[in-house]
Amino acid sequence: MGFLARPEGRYSHSLKVFGSGAEVTGMLWDLYQEFGIQNNRNRLRHAENDQAETRGQAQDLAAQMQERFDRTVLINEAMWQLLSERVGLTDEQLARRVYELDMSDGLADGRRISQPVECECGAMVNAKSRVCLFCGAAAPARPFFDAV
Repeated sequence: MGFLARPEGRYSHSLKVFGSGAEVTGMLWDLYQEFGIQNNRNRLRHAENDQAETRGQAQDLAAQMQERFDRTVLINEAMWQLLSERVGLTDEQLARRVYELDMSDGLADGRRISQPVECECGAMVNAKSRVCLFCGAAAPARPFFDAV
């Protein structure tokens, strides 16, 4: 008794009878490989869809952050104009203070990093800590903007 198998040509719909076990094994191997290729194509399609969705979410988040940043700049400029008009501070004084704050951590890098403060026990307490790791006392008071 022979076995049914697909004939030569990938898309042919006619069948022919085989008698050889090697031909049947080859046919099964082809089917297995075809299944694996199709499975990998599906996985790739899903990965591409996931990537596109993630890219869209990242772009949305970046746009939201840009909007918040622009609003913060606008508010800061309004506050500075009010201060300079009502108190008489100058742009030079502001620039000097920005530089002093920037250098408070020892680096002119455009940002301010809170420094550790000394606890009553003498240990240094990290800026993010609420208690001293050595004695358990509450962390020393910090300037307002260290908590922001």
